[in-house]
Amino acid sequence: MSLYPHRGMVQDRQATIKLKLRQQKRDEIERQQLAKQLGIDTKEVR
Repeated sequence: MSLYPHRGMVQDRQATIKLKLRQQKRDEIERQQLAKQLGIDTKEVR
């Protein structure tokens, strides 16, 4: 455990933000792959 709990909270928040970004990126990639499979232009999906 950290001696500075407030620092840990800041790091947790940053980790949460990074996780959300990673999930958004993964969703975007999945959407593009689906579009390719269905033969749809990726610009139309957005």
